[in-house]
Amino acid sequence: MVTVSDLQKLPVRVALFCLITHLEMTMADAIRRENVSSAEWIRRLSDPRQGALRKRVNEAKDKDIEMDHLLYTEFCDKVTILRKSSHFRTRKTGFKNDMNAIRDLRDRIAHANDYATESVDVKKLSAVVANIEHWTNFLADWPEPSV
Repeated sequence: MVTVSDLQKLPVRVALFCLITHLEMTMADAIRRENVSSAEWIRRLSDPRQGALRKRVNEAKDKDIEMDHLLYTEFCDKVTILRKSSHFRTRKTGFKNDMNAIRDLRDRIAHANDYATESVDVKKLSAVVANIEHWTNFLADWPEPSV
């Protein structure tokens, strides 16, 4: 059982952050399962986001630590990439709104800010956690391309 005061404590923060990280990893896995080239999913990003990604990739190349380009994307990039996928055939606006709320929670947790300090906030937090679970399950079932 978790009380309102417990929500600000480290174990709950870690648990919430883990749920969000799991969602983001599932987002990346869904993008990979589309089996499209990096160039194709990169084109789904805006020009400024493409530039930021290329900068991070080039910095990694300079340090001789280049990895899968998807690992250099941010949460918002993965949201955009998925929303623009031909596989995404559900409520795109709802997905974007839910992802914005999830990202906001992640930022508050990561920067040690307060969240869910009143009963209204606790209800919102509960809804965000439910959305994290919903979208993680949705993306875990992301279709692979037909061969």
